[in-house]
Amino acid sequence: PFVLHGLEVFYASVVIAWYTIPFVFPDVLRINPHKLVFLLFELRGGEMVVSILSFCVIYLLPVICLLKLISALLHSKLPVLCDPERFIPVLLNIVLSFCIIFFIVIYVIRYAADILFFLTLSPVIYVLIGLSVIYNILFLVVLVVYFKKKNPTFQEYIAFKEKIREGKLLKVEVRLGIQKKLLLSFVSLICILIIILSSILLLNFNKTVLSRMIHNGRTQAEGCATVVQTLMPQDIEIRDYFGKQQRKNIESDFRFISMSYYDRMKNANDFVVTASTDSSLIGNRIKDTYRNTKEAMYAYSKKERSYEFVAPVAWGAFIIGYTVVVYDRDVIFEPYFRTQVKAILISFFFVYISIILVYFFGSRIVHPILFLRMSVNKLSDTLSNMMQGKVKVSANLLRYDDVVRTKDEIKTLSSEFKDMTGVIRGMIPYISTSTFQHAENESPTSRLRKMTFLFTDIRGFTTMCEGLPPAKVVSILNHYLDIQSSIILHNHGDIDKFVGDEIMATFDGPFKEKNACKAGMDIRAAMAKEREKRLKENKKVISIGIGINTGPVVFGSVGAKERMDFTSIGDTVNLAARLEGANKEYHTKSLISEDVYTKVKEDFLCREIDLITVQGKNKPVRIFELLQEKRLVIRKIRELKRNFESGLEKYRKKDWDEALKIFTFLDTRYNDETSGIFIERIRLYRRNPPPTRWNGVFHLKAK
Repeated sequence: PFVLHGLEVFYASVVIAWYTIPFVFPDVLRINPHKLVFLLFELRGGEMVVSILSFCVIYLLPVICLLKLISALLHSKLPVLCDPERFIPVLLNIVLSFCIIFFIVIYVIRYAADILFFLTLSPVIYVLIGLSVIYNILFLVVLVVYFKKKNPTFQEYIAFKEKIREGKLLKVEVRLGIQKKLLLSFVSLICILIIILSSILLLNFNKTVLSRMIHNGRTQAEGCATVVQTLMPQDIEIRDYFGKQQRKNIESDFRFISMSYYDRMKNANDFVVTASTDSSLIGNRIKDTYRNTKEAMYAYSKKERSYEFVAPVAWGAFIIGYTVVVYDRDVIFEPYFRTQVKAILISFFFVYISIILVYFFGSRIVHPILFLRMSVNKLSDTLSNMMQGKVKVSANLLRYDDVVRTKDEIKTLSSEFKDMTGVIRGMIPYISTSTFQHAENESPTSRLRKMTFLFTDIRGFTTMCEGLPPAKVVSILNHYLDIQSSIILHNHGDIDKFVGDEIMATFDGPFKEKNACKAGMDIRAAMAKEREKRLKENKKVISIGIGINTGPVVFGSVGAKERMDFTSIGDTVNLAARLEGANKEYHTKSLISEDVYTKVKEDFLCREIDLITVQGKNKPVRIFELLQEKRLVIRKIRELKRNFESGLEKYRKKDWDEALKIFTFLDTRYNDETSGIFIERIRLYRRNPPPTRWNGVFHLKAK
């Protein structure tokens, strides 16, 4: 605003000086605003209404200039009229400069009869017209910027473009955009057309003027020769004829400089002026060029910038004199010069307007394309971030902002992108994150990764859904799976796949074990609420089994050419699935491996359950039950853990009596079904003792 205020003050000062100089130095400025009032009045044929309007418009301009001089002082108090970046002040600046340009152009078109007109103009006028053009262009740009600032979509595009320049989104930026190409192409084409048409029209007009002048000049010279020949030798009547021609010349469209009669001197081969419309030429001798001319002719004098038409006056075969009509070239070609000035000014005007119109219509074409590019790039960037793992894979994050407001092919294209986004959004929930993030790989890939796996299974779901229609069964299943999935995703996990009422989830990162256990505890809490809700409604209930394991797996693409899936393969995955199934054997809810326990024992209270070997493996695995987060643990759970692990120690030492005593106490006091499992084992081992070198390992047969 400070720079714009400075420009306003400078321009307003120049305009006011243009208005005031004629009062002090009346003859300095050939073009001044006070003459323009009379000029407009004259052009409109003296209409009073037009005269008053012209007067008001012309003398309103210095009032606007005075406002511009004080606008910097009133910037904060009256921003609507004084802020050079607001609509009304910008519009006033455009109108002010345009009116000054318009009035000066009208004056030039009216009075520019020859090149001397421009040579005698004051430099102040050239400075004023140059400043007005620059000022008009500048505030047209400010007006465009104003409307762009008012457009929130365009401002969003500007921010998007800044990211492009920083290299965050695209590596290559367009150097010559469509709008610039449109401007260069159409404005160049318009300039060429205007130049060609103007040149053709001016050339034809020039030929017409010259042809008419030659015809008129020859007619004048020959007519004069005929009259002189008729009036010979009556000198008085010849001089009267030239006097009449001089009076007629004043109102003629093709005024001549002079019309003269060169009479032959007696006894001499010489010709001198004896009668002329210009008395100063009396006694001049004829040019040698015209001597012995037998017929009418003309010649152009570059030195004098005049056309001379000569016709012989003959008496029979004897030439007694010559008539010479001289035309001033500038006078003859004044209509052509005026037309030339008009053509140049109108050409500049149309080029100027064409730039504005091409920019405007170009914006109507280019801006929707730019906005479409921005929306598509946002969509592409979101997909890219999902595939790179920078953000979670979620259909809710994938949005296409249709900001194109036109009603044309670009709008249709934008709608097609929106529909395509809807299709992709619909597909995302059916694709696992791992598959989605590796979909860009053209060939099957695999690598070794350390991950944590969580398996869940709904117990009693089949019983609960007996007698229900299929749609209701699917609705109930989706309800429970949605609860679990939301919790897993909230704890930074990913759903690898759904298998009926089972879920296989994966966790990655430095806190993968902790996140998996937290997800398991949250799932148990959510399912407990669902259980209570159904019990109150006297409906059948379900329970949940959870198994968690961590370790190395082979992670990669599995499947056929036309249908691939990215998943994990290995003993780590199998053990997690076996732990989920082992909950049925031990009547537990959440079992974790020893590898998981070592990572989470500081955050979660766990009790050791058993040392087992799963089907297909001989190496024993120590398993633990996930009881509660340590910050939420109550005394009862701590006592349960302590007593159970004490009984487990006696059990492994084959101290059946002490072990049975402890497990019986836990079964009776805490209703611990897991202790009941070990009570049955102890009774079995009493009847059928284990081998001497038995180390407490239990062979789990369930899958």
